[in-house]
Amino acid sequence: MDFANILKRSWEITKKYRFIWWLGLLAIAAEGSGFSGFPDFSAIENSKTLTSPVSDSIENISVPNDPSFYIGIALAGLIFLTILLAIIYISNSASAGLISSIENIEHDKTTSFSKAFHEGKKFFWRIFGLKILLALITIIIALVLISPIAVAVVSPSLPTIILAVFVAIIAVVTIIPVSLYIHILRIITSRVIVIENLAVMNAIGKAQTMISKNLGNLFISWLISVVVNLLVGLVMLLAILLASGIILVFGLLFYGLFRELGAIVYGCFAITAVILACLFLSGIVTSFISTYWTLVFNKLKE
Repeated sequence: MDFANILKRSWEITKKYRFIWWLGLLAIAAEGSGFSGFPDFSAIENSKTLTSPVSDSIENISVPNDPSFYIGIALAGLIFLTILLAIIYISNSASAGLISSIENIEHDKTTSFSKAFHEGKKFFWRIFGLKILLALITIIIALVLISPIAVAVVSPSLPTIILAVFVAIIAVVTIIPVSLYIHILRIITSRVIVIENLAVMNAIGKAQTMISKNLGNLFISWLISVVVNLLVGLVMLLAILLASGIILVFGLLFYGLFRELGAIVYGCFAITAVILACLFLSGIVTSFISTYWTLVFNKLKE
């Protein structure tokens, strides 16, 4: 497989068809959104007192009696869930649209952002279902590997400890290849679904066949994608450090001219600009990597 030519063609497509940058940006939206966990309200009792290990300093925590407090929490949860579902839908549709658009470009078919995203929406449920299925498989494997260790912790004995050590060794040895296989399986299966319009299980079967016949090429393809991501990450880190230095210099200048308020306003705008620039560049990288894997997939089919 001519990897140099694939990389060259991937860059040519990414540079020429700039609408895929925006598809790339939307495709990383779900991964780029870091939502923290919810607070735990289960310990609130009817006595309106919450006890915890730090209750020596906080003796009583009052619970609001106003129903509007709980309505507000419910509304906030509903809004959060709606945004999360929208992110999942848009991200997966854009991801499928990226694959579809590259396939159309390679076959000299007209395409655009709106057409690619519309095509991607057709595959949302299959792409999302694939990710859920692979996530469940990953969880099952993890539970199988963790359960003997958990048993050894709960009921320590010589047999359970020996079994836990044996399973731990197996886990350490297999976790990287298994994770890599599932990662590549998701990449190839996604393209089988979109390009060949197959159902999830049929696509997984065909992807497994392709992987088994092309293990060496796929491993090299993955290594190249890792190197590209590392190089891009290093460049972005250096760019951020350079931008931070420039921002700091101008921040001191604004502080000298306008004192605290000017420095705060400038800092907010500067940080926002850096974040948006990083997201934009990440979108370009995502579109390039997706293009690269789609071209690899097409070569494997030949």
